[in-house]
Amino acid sequence: LIDLVLGSNRLAIIDACRNADWLSGHIEGAIHMVNTDMTAPALSKAVTRSKPVVFYCNGPRCYRSGDAATKAIAWGWKRVYWFRGGVEEWTEKGYPLIR
Repeated sequence: LIDLVLGSNRLAIIDACRNADWLSGHIEGAIHMVNTDMTAPALSKAVTRSKPVVFYCNGPRCYRSGDAATKAIAWGWKRVYWFRGGVEEWTEKGYPLIR
């Protein structure tokens, strides 16, 4: 994820976690969009189809970001990434979360 962020100032980061998880901490600059509430029109308001987008959630045992990424691909987004490690990996590597 760090390489993607450093390599593209156009990258959108989507946090697919539930509201309580978002409030307990998220990656700075991320857009909150719960996977179960995500629709193609809502996603297109946040991210154009030409822009790279990465989805993350709580960690490798959380299905939300994978589900959101799969939906985005089905709706026509081409540059979709999945940060499977999510918040768990982010914090293990010492990166900060904001509240």
